[in-house]
Amino acid sequence: MDKFLIEVSFEAGNKVGGIWTVLTSKSAYIKKQFGENYLAIGFYNPNQAAVEFIESPPPQYIKDAVGNIKIDGLKCTLENGLLQMM
Repeated sequence: MDKFLIEVSFEAGNKVGGIWTVLTSKSAYIKKQFGENYLAIGFYNPNQAAVEFIESPPPQYIKDAVGNIKIDGLKCTLENGLLQMM
């Protein structure tokens, strides 16, 4: 089974503060180690999204999960490998 690294934080969606700085500074190294198996999950901030958000389709391995989240009435989008939920 493949290894995954999943980080959940307010700053993963807010994109400000110390935790966001840590997430971005280590992301190149983490992506080398885990590739698409690294997920940073945070809430969807429309104020930040209007400036920086580039939506991408979900990878095949989480497509079903994203579909189920939408069925439950939640919005789920993917941006540059960062899964963001609201």
